[in-house]
Amino acid sequence: MTFALESNVANDVRECLRVYDDVDILSDINNEQAQKAAEALLFSLKHFGKNANLKPFSFVSQAALPKQFPADKNRDRADFLISIKEGGTKLAQLFYEKTESGLNLFLKTKGRALKKEDIILQPLKAEKLLICVGLPSLDYSTGNNAFYNYFVLNIDNNNQNKHFGDINMVYPGEQLEIIVFSLIKEIVRDFWQNQFVSQAYQNESGHKEKPLLLRVVSRLMWKPQKELLFCPLSLMDFRATGTTAKNLAFVLKQIVNGPFLFQRFLLLWEQNSSPLTVKGVFFARYKDDVFAVLSQRFASQAHTNACALLFDTGYSTLTQAEKEIANFL
Repeated sequence: MTFALESNVANDVRECLRVYDDVDILSDINNEQAQKAAEALLFSLKHFGKNANLKPFSFVSQAALPKQFPADKNRDRADFLISIKEGGTKLAQLFYEKTESGLNLFLKTKGRALKKEDIILQPLKAEKLLICVGLPSLDYSTGNNAFYNYFVLNIDNNNQNKHFGDINMVYPGEQLEIIVFSLIKEIVRDFWQNQFVSQAYQNESGHKEKPLLLRVVSRLMWKPQKELLFCPLSLMDFRATGTTAKNLAFVLKQIVNGPFLFQRFLLLWEQNSSPLTVKGVFFARYKDDVFAVLSQRFASQAHTNACALLFDTGYSTLTQAEKEIANFL
């Protein structure tokens, strides 16, 4: 099951994630797939130091929500909005005075006295990133304009989605978890390419492992039904990155302890030998039936301090090995 973002969308997503450190995630509490995808995204963003929060959202009927963001040219021209709740007060006159230190606004009212809590200063430029997962539309018409100061990333698989976001990742027919996983891969590659990698790899071997780590990320696939993170590596992947299977130890550590939320991780690779063989490593958060079956089916060696299994598949191609192991998963 493969899915990849278009390059222009991927570039836009990477850029907005560089800009915003504060991220709120909305997902429909009645949509189990959306909730799982949102939790995985939250885990990844927190791993890279983002101030991320998941805010479950009870989606009401689509008919009750506006079809699109309401057009407002004044908002596009301004940086701030001053809102005055009149209530029993009527605004009769407004004038201003420019001073050396700033600006004074004067209001003349009729009726009930105006209180300071009736005056609201609201920034109009996006201050935070809002990621919506599995919401066909979003209500921008709330009394306090709750979503106006967000830059909105809209992720959905519903063909009725209103494309309400500043960036829209709407792919009808795809699984939400797969769409979000493609986003997580972009986040991981960008952070490891530009931040983590440049700081962590100080020696010669580390610099050698960098391209292999990024290659593994690009090859990663997500299988939601099995809660399995899967990566196949061919001999050509090693040759293209100037590495061998000996360089996998560090890479595996980064994946297992890294930004992906999963229960199981399977890596298969072609071993440069004669004849060619496919080896694998299986990691589980806890020892389950799959772990037991793999250890019995293949010649294997379990790691003493973790639920990790190194094994020889006995096959000469990745396709054969993956097909055989799929029977146990």
